[in-house]
Amino acid sequence: MSYKHLTTFERARIETWGRFNVGTSITKRPKEIRKRETFGHWELDSVVSSRGKSKRCFAPFVERKTRWYLALKMPNRTAISMEQAIRTLHERLPDGAFQTATVNRGKEFVCHSSIEQKMDNQVYFAVPYSSGRMVAMRMQMVYYLSSSLRKPIWLKSQMQNYKKH
Repeated sequence: MSYKHLTTFERARIETWGRFNVGTSITKRPKEIRKRETFGHWELDSVVSSRGKSKRCFAPFVERKTRWYLALKMPNRTAISMEQAIRTLHERLPDGAFQTATVNRGKEFVCHSSIEQKMDNQVYFAVPYSSGRMVAMRMQMVYYLSSSLRKPIWLKSQMQNYKKH
């Protein structure tokens, strides 16, 4: 990926480490999931604080059929925190309400094998290095809703000052 169009400051902020190329590709996902015909298929991401030195973040979850949006607070952007957030959501929902997860290839989703084994859920990964296609086709709701989550919180305060209601 070329970063020549960015300033030196912007290049320093881009995180390029911690990506991996294992897991089941999104292209192998069944047709009924792609067409949003059944309930229980989720899209996941992470929203990181851009202000201050806080490492706290949110884990937004979007159900594909109903576009139901949930965001759980995480202490940091690690695989352990993400696995704990996924497990929390899985426990709060009724049986069959969390069947599959579609995620990007960020470092917070290295825990995909334990999710597949312990919770008996399939995890699908977006195609690597195709961000234009991914935003356009695959995880658009997560990105749209995550940006609407960022505005009221990060424009006014740091993430560490945000409290649960």
